[in-house]
Amino acid sequence: MKLLTMGEALIVLDPQEIGSLTSVDTFKRRIGGAEVNVAVGLARLGCEVSWFGRLGRDPFGQYIYRFLRGEGVDVGQVQFAPDAPTGLYVKERLQADKIYGYYYRAFSAASKLKAEMLPCDLLEGIDYLHLTGITPALSQSCEKAVLALAEAAKERGITVSFDPNLRLKLWDLPKAREVLSRLAGLADIVLPGLDEGKLLWGEEIGWREEWSPQEAGEHLGRYLLALGAGTAVVKLGAAGAVLVEKERIFFQPAFKVRPVDTVGAGDGFAAGFLGGLLKNKSLDEAVELGQAVAAHVVSCPGDLDGLPTAEELAVFLGERQEVER
Repeated sequence: MKLLTMGEALIVLDPQEIGSLTSVDTFKRRIGGAEVNVAVGLARLGCEVSWFGRLGRDPFGQYIYRFLRGEGVDVGQVQFAPDAPTGLYVKERLQADKIYGYYYRAFSAASKLKAEMLPCDLLEGIDYLHLTGITPALSQSCEKAVLALAEAAKERGITVSFDPNLRLKLWDLPKAREVLSRLAGLADIVLPGLDEGKLLWGEEIGWREEWSPQEAGEHLGRYLLALGAGTAVVKLGAAGAVLVEKERIFFQPAFKVRPVDTVGAGDGFAAGFLGGLLKNKSLDEAVELGQAVAAHVVSCPGDLDGLPTAEELAVFLGERQEVER
């Protein structure tokens, strides 16, 4: 089986010291972007995956393209824009465990994506489509393109996975709620984080602060099913994840690790979870794989560095009895 994901790839400048960007001098160049993280994660797990997006016709765009191709991601339909740059994301570490971000993507090649730019055969041979709420937030044309692709996938019987990935730096909450609710209703699988779920749909589900993370996740999951989703997997951070289906609920505790960089944990979960499904694992097994990949990701700096290979993941799961959960 093969999965397609579509979104923006970014160059990430990761500071090599703690402090304000006004005084930091050294950075490491990395690659980021939620959909790219998922694509690389799936490729490393041995899954067949394609990434579609628009890159600038600049050195950064070439670097991303070559990196993804080297990772085994199918980039055969990637487009290069001659009139727009590749997007940029600069991290700031004011504290060891606190990361802030500055995005320079308003006029990026990805932000100029239009529905009519989607290749007519983009969904050929595709079994799963994974989308996030970041791409539709980039521009009105991106919003239309993402909705068009989701609707086309549904018409073809392709399983649609959706991670809201709420980014309030890109749009206001009412607009985000409108668009992300529509995409959640089109999806077969929705993968929200608990915090963003509270912001987006807390009022609708009558959010109570006394709920435990698992209870809140169950309420959120049921609401997403009422929107039209077939399955919801709510990421609870250090508490684990809860799978909600119409007839049952499954809770998976998190693996306990020492976090180094939590950025990309949700994408790692998505890669592990979807990788499990692509390899015909059960939903419960896929949730455990998602948790294991997420644990790897937060243990390393950068969005991509901690994404494990299938062999590394097998070792991690083989040592499960030695890991405090």
